[in-house]
Amino acid sequence: VEVAWPPPWCCCSAGVMGLRLYFGRVTALLGLLLLHSTVGWVSHTHSPLRIGRLHTLHVASVDPSLSVPPTGEAAKATPPKQSASSSAVDGASSVASATAVEGTGERLATGQRQEDVVDVPEVTASLIRELGSMNLDHDHVDVLVGQLERAYTPIHTIGFLNLGMAGEWDFRYTTSSLPGHDPRRLRLRRVAQRVAPGEEKVQRGNLTNTITWDLVEEGSSGTMEVKCDYAVTPKGDLHVELKEHVLTPVVGMPSDPVELCGMLQRAVPPEVFAPDATDMHITYMDADIRIVYCSSQKFGAARNIFTRR
Repeated sequence: VEVAWPPPWCCCSAGVMGLRLYFGRVTALLGLLLLHSTVGWVSHTHSPLRIGRLHTLHVASVDPSLSVPPTGEAAKATPPKQSASSSAVDGASSVASATAVEGTGERLATGQRQEDVVDVPEVTASLIRELGSMNLDHDHVDVLVGQLERAYTPIHTIGFLNLGMAGEWDFRYTTSSLPGHDPRRLRLRRVAQRVAPGEEKVQRGNLTNTITWDLVEEGSSGTMEVKCDYAVTPKGDLHVELKEHVLTPVVGMPSDPVELCGMLQRAVPPEVFAPDATDMHITYMDADIRIVYCSSQKFGAARNIFTRR
């Protein structure tokens, strides 16, 4: 008995799979070409517009008058490519902070100098008040941050690290250089960060930066979500990898979503908008405040300050 190989049904299956793969590629190409033509439909349904990874987005022109100049000691403490600046987020609120610290006697017993002993709850509360001030003093912020970082004892167990950083945080301050944005066109209501440690794999988790925006002239508003994965390194840092950007209109629809993405990129630090291959080292954290030193080969280094929502 002669048996034909491969059997005819295998050839049919291979043909069907080939057609599916071909039409799948054609569908993906047509989807990219028709992105702008479907804006009206997206506006009607208010569906999220999944843009993908925008960390390679290039901004052609930036108004020099909108740039934030470097200031004081922060410029000295930051690598040459960075300068001190504050992130002005409209409507940010300050909260009181208190945390338990070791007594002065215990600190002196360990050989710590008298001038290094600080009242951590008072310094934390002062820093939060300063971040909420209309006349932000960058030099004062640098002094307060330095005092907290010197008094901080890093967390050495991943369980306590996840417990401390999990949840919602408001982005309040950065030493990163910002090109700036025109507040007459774009208003930032809030910039927040959500940290969600993994339940099964505690060394991994999700990190999402959410930018709540208003286009003043157009009367539209919505959110931009920067979704990332992170892994805890042996040093206890977070190594962050960018997944995607999701633009979700809430009221109306921006006339030019690509232009909106460019404005958002100029308005927030690169480690917030596109934190791909970025290492985040927590230099201070308590129940109310978190100070993070971010470093990336692409963007350099900067300190960001978050307060618990």
